[in-house]
Amino acid sequence: MQNLPQWITYSGNAVGAGPATITLAVAGNSGAARAAIVSIAGSSVTVTQTGSGPSIYTGGVVNAASYAAGTPLVPGSLATAYGSYLLATPSTAAGTPLPTNLSGFSMQFGGVLAPLLYADVGQVNFQVPWELAGQTQASLAPALNGQAGTAQTVSLAAFAPGIFARNGQGTGQGAILDNSTYQVTDASHPATAGSTVVQIYCTGLGAVSNRPRRVPPLSVVRFP
Repeated sequence: MQNLPQWITYSGNAVGAGPATITLAVAGNSGAARAAIVSIAGSSVTVTQTGSGPSIYTGGVVNAASYAAGTPLVPGSLATAYGSYLLATPSTAAGTPLPTNLSGFSMQFGGVLAPLLYADVGQVNFQVPWELAGQTQASLAPALNGQAGTAQTVSLAAFAPGIFARNGQGTGQGAILDNSTYQVTDASHPATAGSTVVQIYCTGLGAVSNRPRRVPPLSVVRFP
């Protein structure tokens, strides 16, 4: 008996001659599907085991800017889904159009794949497909290397604005800048009514007349 992975154990004689009975015990698998080739009496035997697949935490799908619980998603907007995705390393979209697969991982609303910005073991950032416009809810399921996880129903709305925050956690000072100086507009640098033009970094504003097929990846914005 040779080449046993850690998730397979055996009982019986590991070394000997003549007839013998070997029993393999396979540990439970809460991750992705796996396989191993073990050697028994010089013969190769392939052992495969299915896994539970990637999963989204209950209530883990939120607006990517506000992170507000219970807020519906908006077609075309950016969203974040927290869960257990079984990815070994994080992956980021390299450019546009945004991919619908990162390192074998995908998110699907019914029959529509979501464009992905970032995928890691516990977090995925994605664009809600424009094709969902007019619907009030949709089924969202993660998949890794073709193995789908349990679907979760999410609510949809025509608009549900969320402002990105400086701390990246949806709280505190919003990403609101003076258009001329790019200074954060806050209590220390207030806007002047009637003259200051501001930029507001947000998502979830609803339909647009020039609907893009894919949004560009988010870059890191450094605020003064």
